[in-house]
Amino acid sequence: MQMCHIVPDTHLMLGVKNSGFLFLNRLDEFAATALMETNKPILVAPPEGCGPDMYEKYLRQAEEVHADQVICPFVAGDVEKTWKAAQDFLEVYKRVGCKLKLMAIPQGTDWMTYDSCFMQFISLQDQFSSYGLPAKLLDRAGQDFTGVQGTYPNRPWLIRRKIMRYIRMYMWEIYLLEIGSGGAQELSECVGQFERVTRCVTAAAFGCAMKGRDLAKEGAQHPAPDLDFALLTKASEDTVALAYRNMQFLNDHARGIGA
Repeated sequence: MQMCHIVPDTHLMLGVKNSGFLFLNRLDEFAATALMETNKPILVAPPEGCGPDMYEKYLRQAEEVHADQVICPFVAGDVEKTWKAAQDFLEVYKRVGCKLKLMAIPQGTDWMTYDSCFMQFISLQDQFSSYGLPAKLLDRAGQDFTGVQGTYPNRPWLIRRKIMRYIRMYMWEIYLLEIGSGGAQELSECVGQFERVTRCVTAAAFGCAMKGRDLAKEGAQHPAPDLDFALLTKASEDTVALAYRNMQFLNDHARGIGA
């Protein structure tokens, strides 16, 4: 499995050099400069506030940087708005004749609403080559069985099983998004719940370094809360060095798991 490490803008090249692929949520001159240093696969996300009037520009810019995939616009946690954004985006995608691969990121506030959104995207299954799964939704309790012997599995487990059936059927690639700060253990647990996880986008390496956490020394410990990507800022030389070691640790670990 390949890793993409999210870092502050001030340390962009650290992330570029230590990632197996790149994740861009903006396409300005700063990002373009970084792309000149690498030929790694590029996943492009819609910039903040990307509405229907920006969809064509978004696709054109993704083509200009030779992106491998673009993420279909979505509204975090909102099923109806995400579905409407997907329909509007696909109209523009077809009208301009874009050939880039598309990634869908279904939304929801829990497993029930996420399942509802995922099933809507199933009706457009021939439009997408990959799906992004939010790691926060994959809590461990969902893979267990509830009640006493002889009872049915709990609903999150059944929904995951149904989603995996469709993923296998249509041979989609799976991207794991927004891993928190648990390091290798959290990564293994999330990947273990789904087959075909090929890539992961995470800020854990740099975020943990800013808290002074050396993931290689912690081993399987899992004590810290989730990270807020927005809190990533310019860091000291010692923090950058620790972030690099954390990236190498997660990269090494990722080679042994996933698809």
